[in-house]
Amino acid sequence: MPQDVGAAVIVTKDFHFYAAHRNEEIGGKCANIHGHRYGISVSVDAEKKSSVSMLFSDLEAAVEPLLNLVDHCLILNVSDPSVPALVASGACGKVYWIKGPASAENVALSFLSDLMARGLNVVSLTLKETDTSSVTVTP
Repeated sequence: MPQDVGAAVIVTKDFHFYAAHRNEEIGGKCANIHGHRYGISVSVDAEKKSSVSMLFSDLEAAVEPLLNLVDHCLILNVSDPSVPALVASGACGKVYWIKGPASAENVALSFLSDLMARGLNVVSLTLKETDTSSVTVTP
């Protein structure tokens, strides 16, 4: 039987989803609506109760409501000046609204806030916008 040395246990699970966004603040190609296959890695502090601190399936079940909100949606700033035209056109059937431009950093911070509000003890969240570009946020 392994010795309990009082170590913290951090449980991490990786997910992915597809979504479109635009960052109206920075201009250039990122100001256009475009999509990504995002990766998200969620790490939680799990209290050691037995040989398993937290089942990966329990972490998946806790993150799934967020994934259902963002998969195949449009991620937009609530103050984006294009929103009235997008809504009028019917292009906003499924939107995940954030405060501020839809940069990787702001999206990750919004996800972190969302998951913590759902009761997850998140210690870090990494959002991969591409295979080679990611941002990590912590509470």
